[in-house]
Amino acid sequence: MKYDQNLNEGHRSRLKHKFLKSESGTLYDYEILELLLCYSIPRKDVKPLAKLLLHQFGNLGNLLSSPTSKLVQTPGIGESTIILLKSIKEVLLLANKEQISKKPIFSSWQKLIAYLRSNIGYDSTESMKALFLNSKNLLLGEQLFSHGTVNKISVYPREILKAALYHEATAVILVHNHPSGFAQPSQPDIDTTIAIKDILKTLEIELIDHVIISPNNEFSFKCNALI
Repeated sequence: MKYDQNLNEGHRSRLKHKFLKSESGTLYDYEILELLLCYSIPRKDVKPLAKLLLHQFGNLGNLLSSPTSKLVQTPGIGESTIILLKSIKEVLLLANKEQISKKPIFSSWQKLIAYLRSNIGYDSTESMKALFLNSKNLLLGEQLFSHGTVNKISVYPREILKAALYHEATAVILVHNHPSGFAQPSQPDIDTTIAIKDILKTLEIELIDHVIISPNNEFSFKCNALI
Protein backbone atom coordinates (compact mmCIF):
# COMPACT_ATOMS: atom_id res chain seq x y z
CA MET A 1 0.00 0.00 0.00
CA LYS A 2 1.42 3.39 -0.99
CA TYR A 3 2.17 5.73 1.90
CA ASP A 4 0.06 8.91 1.83
CA GLN A 5 1.83 11.72 3.73
CA ASN A 6 -1.19 14.04 3.55
CA LEU A 7 -3.51 11.35 4.90
CA ASN A 8 -1.09 10.62 7.75
CA GLU A 9 -0.71 14.30 8.64
CA GLY A 10 -4.49 14.64 8.70
CA HIS A 11 -4.80 11.70 11.07
CA ARG A 12 -2.10 13.09 13.37
CA SER A 13 -3.77 16.50 13.41
CA ARG A 14 -7.10 14.92 14.39
CA LEU A 15 -5.42 12.85 17.10
CA LYS A 16 -3.71 15.93 18.57
CA HIS A 17 -6.98 17.86 18.46
CA LYS A 18 -8.78 14.97 20.18
CA PHE A 19 -6.12 14.91 22.89
CA LEU A 20 -6.37 18.65 23.54
CA LYS A 21 -10.18 18.54 23.72
CA SER A 22 -10.52 15.35 25.77
CA GLU A 23 -10.64 14.89 29.51
CA SER A 24 -7.72 13.14 31.19
CA GLY A 25 -8.03 9.37 31.00
CA THR A 26 -10.50 9.25 28.12
CA LEU A 27 -8.09 8.31 25.33
CA TYR A 28 -7.14 4.70 24.74
CA ASP A 29 -3.65 3.67 25.80
CA TYR A 30 -2.65 3.04 22.20
CA GLU A 31 -3.77 6.56 21.25
CA ILE A 32 -1.56 8.12 23.95
CA LEU A 33 1.37 6.00 22.81
CA GLU A 34 0.64 6.78 19.16
CA LEU A 35 0.68 10.50 19.98
CA LEU A 36 4.08 10.14 21.67
CA LEU A 37 5.52 8.13 18.80
CA CYS A 38 4.58 10.94 16.41
CA TYR A 39 7.45 12.95 17.90
CA SER A 40 10.10 10.27 17.51
CA ILE A 41 8.88 8.89 14.15
CA PRO A 42 7.76 11.98 12.22
CA ARG A 43 6.86 10.56 8.81
CA LYS A 44 5.08 7.27 9.30
CA ASP A 45 1.72 5.89 10.40
CA VAL A 46 2.60 4.84 13.96
CA LYS A 47 -0.79 3.50 15.06
CA PRO A 48 0.14 -0.11 14.10
CA LEU A 49 3.43 0.22 16.01
CA ALA A 50 1.66 1.61 19.09
CA LYS A 51 -0.74 -1.33 19.13
CA LEU A 52 2.10 -3.80 18.52
CA LEU A 53 4.13 -2.42 21.43
CA LEU A 54 1.20 -2.60 23.85
CA HIS A 55 0.46 -6.14 22.73
CA GLN A 56 4.09 -7.19 23.02
CA PHE A 57 4.85 -5.54 26.38
CA GLY A 58 1.42 -5.79 27.97
CA ASN A 59 0.96 -2.19 29.11
CA LEU A 60 2.62 1.22 29.11
CA GLY A 61 4.35 0.63 32.43
CA ASN A 62 6.07 -2.49 31.18
CA LEU A 63 7.05 -0.73 27.96
CA LEU A 64 8.61 2.26 29.72
CA SER A 65 10.53 -0.02 32.11
CA SER A 66 11.82 -2.41 29.46
CA PRO A 67 15.61 -2.46 28.98
CA THR A 68 17.07 -0.99 25.83
CA SER A 69 18.34 -4.42 24.82
CA LYS A 70 14.74 -5.62 24.57
CA LEU A 71 13.35 -2.51 22.92
CA VAL A 72 15.83 -2.61 20.04
CA GLN A 73 14.58 -6.08 19.11
CA THR A 74 11.23 -4.62 18.11
CA PRO A 75 10.97 -3.68 14.41
CA GLY A 76 10.31 0.03 14.01
CA ILE A 77 11.98 1.05 17.27
CA GLY A 78 15.08 3.19 16.78
CA GLU A 79 17.30 5.36 18.93
CA SER A 80 14.93 8.35 18.92
CA THR A 81 12.02 6.27 20.19
CA ILE A 82 14.13 4.60 22.87
CA ILE A 83 15.33 8.00 24.10
CA LEU A 84 11.73 9.24 24.14
CA LEU A 85 10.46 6.27 26.15
CA LYS A 86 13.36 6.37 28.61
CA SER A 87 12.92 10.13 29.06
CA ILE A 88 9.24 9.68 29.89
CA LYS A 89 10.14 7.06 32.48
CA GLU A 90 12.62 9.44 34.11
CA VAL A 91 10.13 12.33 34.12
CA LEU A 92 7.49 10.14 35.79
CA LEU A 93 10.04 8.96 38.34
CA LEU A 94 11.18 12.48 39.19
CA ALA A 95 7.61 13.79 39.40
CA ASN A 96 6.58 10.98 41.75
CA LYS A 97 9.70 11.43 43.86
CA GLU A 98 8.93 15.12 44.31
CA GLN A 99 5.63 14.11 45.89
CA ILE A 100 7.38 12.27 48.74
CA SER A 101 10.68 14.07 49.19
CA LYS A 102 9.58 17.28 50.96
CA LYS A 103 7.30 15.87 53.65
CA PRO A 104 7.17 12.84 55.99
CA ILE A 105 7.21 9.85 53.70
CA PHE A 106 4.07 8.27 55.17
CA SER A 107 2.00 11.44 54.85
CA SER A 108 0.52 9.97 51.66
CA TRP A 109 0.64 6.20 51.27
CA GLN A 110 -0.69 6.37 47.71
CA LYS A 111 2.01 8.83 46.62
CA LEU A 112 4.67 6.57 48.13
CA ILE A 113 3.25 3.57 46.29
CA ALA A 114 3.08 5.55 43.04
CA TYR A 115 6.76 6.40 43.37
CA LEU A 116 7.80 2.84 44.22
CA ARG A 117 5.76 1.44 41.33
CA SER A 118 7.19 3.90 38.80
CA ASN A 119 10.66 3.13 40.16
CA ILE A 120 10.85 -0.67 40.09
CA GLY A 121 7.26 -1.93 40.03
CA TYR A 122 7.29 -2.78 36.33
CA ASP A 123 10.79 -4.24 36.15
CA SER A 124 11.02 -7.69 34.57
CA THR A 125 13.53 -8.99 37.14
CA GLU A 126 13.50 -8.72 40.92
CA SER A 127 15.47 -5.98 42.59
CA MET A 128 15.67 -4.47 46.06
CA LYS A 129 16.02 -0.86 47.10
CA ALA A 130 16.22 0.84 50.45
CA LEU A 131 14.90 4.29 51.32
CA PHE A 132 16.82 6.03 54.10
CA LEU A 133 14.96 8.39 56.44
CA ASN A 134 15.81 10.81 59.22
CA SER A 135 14.08 11.09 62.59
CA LYS A 136 11.23 13.07 60.98
CA ASN A 137 10.70 10.39 58.32
CA LEU A 138 12.02 12.67 55.59
CA LEU A 139 13.80 10.99 52.70
CA LEU A 140 17.59 11.32 52.91
CA GLY A 141 18.45 9.07 49.98
CA GLU A 142 17.95 5.68 48.42
CA GLN A 143 20.06 2.89 47.01
CA LEU A 144 19.57 -0.09 44.74
CA PHE A 145 21.16 -3.16 46.29
CA SER A 146 20.43 -6.09 44.08
CA HIS A 147 19.24 -7.15 40.66
CA GLY A 148 18.17 -10.76 40.47
CA THR A 149 16.21 -13.07 38.20
CA VAL A 150 12.50 -13.09 37.48
CA ASN A 151 11.78 -14.62 40.89
CA LYS A 152 14.85 -14.33 43.12
CA ILE A 153 17.23 -11.74 44.56
CA SER A 154 20.19 -11.94 46.89
CA VAL A 155 20.93 -9.13 49.32
CA TYR A 156 23.26 -8.98 52.33
CA PRO A 157 21.95 -7.24 55.49
CA ARG A 158 25.36 -5.72 56.21
CA GLU A 159 25.26 -3.87 52.88
CA ILE A 160 22.06 -2.14 53.94
CA LEU A 161 23.48 -1.34 57.39
CA LYS A 162 26.58 0.20 55.80
CA ALA A 163 24.45 2.36 53.49
CA ALA A 164 22.17 3.43 56.37
CA LEU A 165 25.23 4.64 58.30
CA TYR A 166 26.51 6.47 55.23
CA HIS A 167 23.22 8.36 54.93
CA GLU A 168 23.10 8.91 58.71
CA ALA A 169 19.63 7.40 58.66
CA THR A 170 17.54 6.63 61.72
CA ALA A 171 15.04 4.55 59.76
CA VAL A 172 14.86 2.42 56.63
CA ILE A 173 12.12 1.26 54.28
CA LEU A 174 12.88 -1.73 52.09
CA VAL A 175 11.15 -2.21 48.78
CA HIS A 176 11.42 -4.95 46.21
CA ASN A 177 9.37 -5.95 43.22
CA HIS A 178 7.64 -9.16 42.20
CA PRO A 179 7.52 -9.33 38.38
CA SER A 180 4.98 -12.15 38.63
CA GLY A 181 2.41 -9.62 39.82
CA PHE A 182 1.79 -11.64 43.00
CA ALA A 183 2.84 -9.34 45.83
CA GLN A 184 2.62 -11.77 48.74
CA PRO A 185 5.98 -12.42 50.47
CA SER A 186 7.73 -15.76 50.29
CA GLN A 187 9.34 -17.32 53.34
CA PRO A 188 12.80 -16.20 52.15
CA ASP A 189 11.40 -12.65 51.86
CA ILE A 190 10.26 -12.83 55.47
CA ASP A 191 13.50 -14.38 56.73
CA THR A 192 15.64 -11.79 54.94
CA THR A 193 13.52 -8.95 56.30
CA ILE A 194 13.90 -10.19 59.87
CA ALA A 195 17.66 -10.54 59.43
CA ILE A 196 17.91 -6.97 58.10
CA LYS A 197 15.70 -5.66 60.91
CA ASP A 198 17.87 -7.34 63.54
CA ILE A 199 21.19 -6.03 62.20
CA LEU A 200 19.81 -2.47 61.86
CA LYS A 201 18.49 -2.64 65.41
CA THR A 202 22.01 -3.19 66.77
CA LEU A 203 22.77 0.45 65.90
CA GLU A 204 19.30 1.76 66.82
CA ILE A 205 18.16 2.11 63.21
CA GLU A 206 14.51 1.16 62.72
CA LEU A 207 13.20 -0.91 59.84
CA ILE A 208 9.87 0.83 59.37
CA ASP A 209 8.47 -1.27 56.55
CA HIS A 210 9.22 -3.62 53.71
CA VAL A 211 6.99 -3.08 50.69
CA ILE A 212 6.62 -5.61 47.90
CA ILE A 213 5.47 -3.87 44.74
CA SER A 214 4.06 -5.17 41.46
CA PRO A 215 2.32 -3.51 38.53
CA ASN A 216 -1.14 -3.89 40.04
CA ASN A 217 -0.80 -4.43 43.79
CA GLU A 218 1.46 -4.10 46.79
CA PHE A 219 2.11 -5.71 50.17
CA SER A 220 3.26 -3.94 53.34
CA PHE A 221 5.03 -5.97 56.01
CA LYS A 222 4.09 -3.32 58.56
CA CYS A 223 0.39 -3.29 57.70
CA ASN A 224 0.35 -7.08 57.86
CA ALA A 225 2.18 -7.20 61.22
CA LEU A 226 5.22 -9.06 59.85
CA ILE A 227 7.71 -6.59 61.35
